[in-house]
Amino acid sequence: MMSNFLDALTPDAVHSLESAVTTARARHNPYLDSEHLLLGVLSNELAQQALHVGGVSADQMMAAITNQMSIVRDEPLNLTKGLTSEARLNFAQAGREAHQMGHDFLCSGHILLGVLQRPSGFLEGIFKDLPKFDLVKIRAYIQANVEEPSGIFSKKWRPSTWEFANVFAGLGIPSNGNSQVRNKNSMRPVPSPQPNRSGAIQATRTAKLTPRPNQQSHGGGLSTWQTLLIAAGIVVMVAYGAVLYPDVTVPFVIVLGGWIISLTLHEFAHALVAYWGGDHTVVEKGYLTLNPLKYTHPFLSIILPLIFLLAGGIGLPGGAVYIERHRLRSKWWNSAVSAAGPFANLICLIIFSAPFWLGYVTIQRIIDRPNLWFALAFLVFLEVTAILFNLLPFPPLDGFGIIEPFLPPDMATSLRSLGFVGLFIIIFLFRIPTNTSGSTLGDSFFNQAAEITSVFEVDREEVRQGYIRFRFWDDSNN
Repeated sequence: MMSNFLDALTPDAVHSLESAVTTARARHNPYLDSEHLLLGVLSNELAQQALHVGGVSADQMMAAITNQMSIVRDEPLNLTKGLTSEARLNFAQAGREAHQMGHDFLCSGHILLGVLQRPSGFLEGIFKDLPKFDLVKIRAYIQANVEEPSGIFSKKWRPSTWEFANVFAGLGIPSNGNSQVRNKNSMRPVPSPQPNRSGAIQATRTAKLTPRPNQQSHGGGLSTWQTLLIAAGIVVMVAYGAVLYPDVTVPFVIVLGGWIISLTLHEFAHALVAYWGGDHTVVEKGYLTLNPLKYTHPFLSIILPLIFLLAGGIGLPGGAVYIERHRLRSKWWNSAVSAAGPFANLICLIIFSAPFWLGYVTIQRIIDRPNLWFALAFLVFLEVTAILFNLLPFPPLDGFGIIEPFLPPDMATSLRSLGFVGLFIIIFLFRIPTNTSGSTLGDSFFNQAAEITSVFEVDREEVRQGYIRFRFWDDSNN
């Protein structure tokens, strides 16, 4: 039998979970993980005393964990998307601990045992540097000192109104038939799909098989058929435009479509290297699916890149991949994650320019299909600008991310705090004249990009024609 997870919580467990969610949000972690749970329960006296009996200081453990986590941000996240698979396993283990002790409630001590019994890879690395603790003694202390919640709390506790209820939706713990009072007063049993198996086994399977949710369960997002309908509509519109207005539609779709592919591969590369480096949460966040929608952010992914693309023809990768860098194994991996994005752009550059440097694009083919080849030439140029621009050592660009792990911590923190102000600083610098004729740093940047583009057998005039065709709304180019 499975009991509702929220109904089973004790006051100290509620306090611990609230602290865990607050910790995750303060560090801009959209998913609640094992280390957040552990820090949450360590704020409770029962857990602190249990660890002391087990041979390790709670303060020492907290310091070791926080030193390896990402920094606390000025503004916390305002939502938590759900639990990691590791956290779900922790709750399943906590449920088993409660069941074995004969408890039909879940306290902070049970959660502590759940985390210590099934630590994530991140916590395992930290535990190796701490004094070895005795789980048997910790468990014995918790069992001897845990207190069942009062009937008053059970009557007043309204989990449906708890602000963090959505975070823990779908969790369950095994119900113990010996605890009749708790069961009658506050537990709402939910029939198990397999009544012949123990609740503990069923809870474990639930934790293992339930992936981290990528969206809230209360209705947001598009259904599959709606997505397909929108995609079909876009295809029809593009086909219609290609037939009636080919000079406008073909270049625009090639450049924009190619840029979306490039953006997807850029962010996928960040996520893939992060996975290799130790941040396995990218799997459950959907970053390894090559789905462009997983990398989108209203400002970072749409508005800002379009402003740069439409205003100046600079390829600015605009996806949003949230890497939990405290999970990465070393500063070299941290640097490699940042370098992976520009490297993906280099791969796109080589592929998009292949028809040119392989000699397939001849003068006759350009005459036959100018919209196709000029647009592709401009796309190649965009990839070059994306690489050059993104390698500038200014936050929040990847160039800064590459060198950041090797900077003094105080300097790195100060520079990182610039955030997107760094982009506007670059824009300002691009407008600074470099000589008396009025040439600017921006002109030098584009000239350098054109020189590199020519290495791939793409001519400046081909790029210019592609730029003109892409910006069909700009009469000054005609």
